[in-house]
Amino acid sequence: MASTLRVVPNPARGYVAEPLKLNGRQKFLTLTSVTVNGQEVLGTDGVEASDEFLTIDAKVLFGDAAPCEVVPGDMAAIVCCAVKQRPQDNTALDGLYKSSGNYCTQMEAEGFRNFAYHMDRPDVQ
Repeated sequence: MASTLRVVPNPARGYVAEPLKLNGRQKFLTLTSVTVNGQEVLGTDGVEASDEFLTIDAKVLFGDAAPCEVVPGDMAAIVCCAVKQRPQDNTALDGLYKSSGNYCTQMEAEGFRNFAYHMDRPDVQ
């Protein structure tokens, strides 16, 4: 399973490039690949996976791009995260899980972090 995001620095913060922090639970997911603009970055400096998050440093995303008033089109980064899911291990009953031999999904509030690395709290900036 892969999730793809197009990210740009936040205009509300003056387009200052900050690390990208994606939710995901290693307990239920095996991260197999992380690419930025088509280049594999998993295992490189500036990319860190923990039990609950995948953090990608701004330099990995945008290089040495300086803060600016308007985001140039080439300042966008395309981030693709590929995972192998383990629904049989997901006892949280959120995301993709297996119950009584059936595959089920539940994506309420924070459930997407059990499905893929993604920003699953769009209400929090």
